[in-house]
Amino acid sequence: METHIKDWNQVRTAYHVARLGTVSAAAKFLGLHHATVIRQVTNLEEELGHKLFHRHARGYTPTAAGENLSRIASVNEEQMQGLVGLIQEHGSKVTGELIVTALPRFNTLVTSWMAMLQKETGDTASAIEYFQKTIACLGSDYNTSRFKTN
Repeated sequence: METHIKDWNQVRTAYHVARLGTVSAAAKFLGLHHATVIRQVTNLEEELGHKLFHRHARGYTPTAAGENLSRIASVNEEQMQGLVGLIQEHGSKVTGELIVTALPRFNTLVTSWMAMLQKETGDTASAIEYFQKTIACLGSDYNTSRFKTN
């Protein structure tokens, strides 16, 4: 039977215990309570069915299984930090082509609204968001009875 890790935070916690050598240091680094770190490590060991650490008065020393976990988790930690950097680098910047379609009689109106909103906000993404909200509001106020013929 194949075991699947249910909580990747437990792997990260165990990695930092192995890296720093003590539960206290890992707890401080991760901003967790000492008991939370112990519980996460214990739960992970139970889930995997293997002890990850030799516990002694000076701290925690990884077992062979703990060394394997630590080696793989260190790569994962680096990749996650790289991912965070990539996401922050791009932020909420919207890029790419924008295609706006409208009925011919509304082309001038839509074009002028978009130009005005982009000029006011200085940001195409904000202009698009405002434009979408405006259209949604207009759509909800749409009253077909005005166009009925008798």
